[in-house]
Amino acid sequence: MPSMISYEDECWLKLSLVKSLDVPTLLAAIRKTGSVEEFLDSRLSALSTLVGLEAAREIQEVKASDEVEQWKAWLLDNQEVGFLTLTHPLYPRLMIEAGMAPVVLWYRGDLEQLRKPILTIAGSSHPDAESLYNADMFGEALGRQSKVLLSTGFGSETEVAFASALLRQSQSSMLVWMPCGLDRVW
Repeated sequence: MPSMISYEDECWLKLSLVKSLDVPTLLAAIRKTGSVEEFLDSRLSALSTLVGLEAAREIQEVKASDEVEQWKAWLLDNQEVGFLTLTHPLYPRLMIEAGMAPVVLWYRGDLEQLRKPILTIAGSSHPDAESLYNADMFGEALGRQSKVLLSTGFGSETEVAFASALLRQSQSSMLVWMPCGLDRVW
């Protein structure tokens, strides 16, 4: 992250706190207003027209909150941590298409890893022994190749088995996306 956080980034952080606003509605509203800043600076009546009264009120509450100021201070103290917004070119488009996209994706480390091929792992919360064995074997094999793992953050047993095997490989690089900030439990 840069040493200063732009107003645009601040707007995205605020919108990431709004729980009653789905991503397709948000993106459509931003397109209609021209930018995330113009959207967030809209009056309550305009916001209500764009996203509905409940989300508009929640946006107004978030704007009045000091939570983003705390995040900004935390980000400035943790330069290795950053986030991608929905409109960033490296934001995984498939997450948006799959309906799994959070407003911001947090990362720690080398963002350029996203330019490499990405492997997504998902699985059952209650896998059988063979599924766990397969996840473990895939994790070890891919860990030796320094692949990037894209995790939904749901933490299914299959994902945990895969990630554990991947981490056992010393040369592996792993990037785990979480649908919230690193300082919050989802």
